[in-house]
Amino acid sequence: MGRNLEREAFLTLPRWPGRLSAQEAGWALGFSRADILELEKAGQLESLGKPANNSDRYYAADQIEALRNDAEWLAKATDAMRRHWRQRNRDKADLESVT
Repeated sequence: MGRNLEREAFLTLPRWPGRLSAQEAGWALGFSRADILELEKAGQLESLGKPANNSDRYYAADQIEALRNDAEWLAKATDAMRRHWRQRNRDKADLESVT
């Protein structure tokens, strides 16, 4: 996998901005942007404000930092993503077997 200079630059900032995008939250927590959005749907994360379904989401940097240091939460989030992708792959296989 190639280096992501934008990710590296973000992670080495001495202090993060107060509000992080889904991409930045993903970098901080070790998940993809898509995973962050799924974790929010699963109730594992809460975005700031009340964004519309099709709008960008932002997360409090303090909350992300706390979760980053919480091994129990990281385990729960990882398990939630495993379940999500297992179900997604199952659904995809079911669709392929029908056609």
